[in-house]
Amino acid sequence: EGHPSYNLASGVAYDNIPKTELCEEYDALAFGSLAIREYNSYKALKDLLKKDYKTVFYDVNVRMPHFYPGLAKELMSYCTIVKLSREEAGYLEMGENDEEICLNILKSYPKLEMVLLTCDKDGAVVYHRQKGKLISPMPKSKPVSTVGAGDSFSACYLANYLNGVESEECLSRAVKLSDYVITVLGAVMELPEELKKEII
Repeated sequence: EGHPSYNLASGVAYDNIPKTELCEEYDALAFGSLAIREYNSYKALKDLLKKDYKTVFYDVNVRMPHFYPGLAKELMSYCTIVKLSREEAGYLEMGENDEEICLNILKSYPKLEMVLLTCDKDGAVVYHRQKGKLISPMPKSKPVSTVGAGDSFSACYLANYLNGVESEECLSRAVKLSDYVITVLGAVMELPEELKKEII
């Protein structure tokens, strides 16, 4: 019915992330909830979250049966940016509609600066603590495959944000990249040089 399903192998590398001692300072930590479905990886992440980062970016991944709403909410308390899809927002049970859920997330977690909500064919929205609601341009492409669209959106938004780009432009560039990604089969592809110049 237009939504992907996944058969996610167990015992893979991200299920066994050891405690990591960082040898240098970093401005940002980015993580997704699927990578902490096993306790070892969860504990490694919690150790990393004790460190001081300017930006902590959390991509909420609902991949059943590896999603736990209570854990997802716990991790939000450490973050400055949370990204989720319209479908994923519903699993958090924090409101009756997209906007209510995102505003309740901001209200519940004082450290959060913004909530990024991807909305499929409707583009994306940022609920920003200082700037309010920011709406992206509408995507134009007809999807061939949506695999990789969310990750490309997150990577593009975060890269631009860390480079000091304004949130409105970060949002526009992230939607532009994910709009291209859905036109190509597979999650990893070569980007046209013209597109690279437009998104970074």
